[in-house]
Amino acid sequence: MVRIILFFVSIFTLLFSSSCWKLGEEKQIHTKLSDQKEIKKDIPKKEERKTSWERKTPYIWCNWEKKTWAWLELWVQNCRIKWKNLTINANETLPWYFYEVDSWSWFISQKLAIQVFKNPEAKTIEDSLQKIWEKINTQNTINKNNCKFKKDINLSDKESEAYTLIKTWTWMSQTWTTCWDYEYIENGNKKYFKIFLKRITKPIFINQTKDKQLFDEKNIKLIN
Repeated sequence: MVRIILFFVSIFTLLFSSSCWKLGEEKQIHTKLSDQKEIKKDIPKKEERKTSWERKTPYIWCNWEKKTWAWLELWVQNCRIKWKNLTINANETLPWYFYEVDSWSWFISQKLAIQVFKNPEAKTIEDSLQKIWEKINTQNTINKNNCKFKKDINLSDKESEAYTLIKTWTWMSQTWTTCWDYEYIENGNKKYFKIFLKRITKPIFINQTKDKQLFDEKNIKLIN
């Protein structure tokens, strides 16, 4: 009788220990899965790639280069296409940037890309626009009666306001430019004046080409 009782006790002990081992194993597996979830939570997400021009792939035969001149910092593309060099360079004496095409000759063609205006006395946007008027009128004798500034909401943002220079007489022939290189022409190059709200005294003029954009207009920085 005693042997029978001991037999059943041993079987019960074996079954109980086996169930405890399985329970412990399941608990360990659950703990490992929980740890993996916590580890996954702690892994930082990959930094989203910025979409600014300095991060974008340059055009074929071109490369990005950061340039600093005339209170500005900007990114431009330097291109070497067959026998021509195409880039944007700063003027040595004036706060201007020019598109430059060098065809390995003595002649380098230039076209205005960016111009910085310095209006230290301007306290409002209206003052700054007035100072711009005075300077471009001196440079190109633009008749104020034929041209006017118009705010462009699409080109403005929280940090700056954009103004295009357009003709006041719409019937004028498009071939006769009364506003010179500063004039905005529909479906043409993106030409506008950008006034930084915190730096009203230093507005800039931007002439961004329609087809190939050789500089990053969205990340131009005033550095002093």
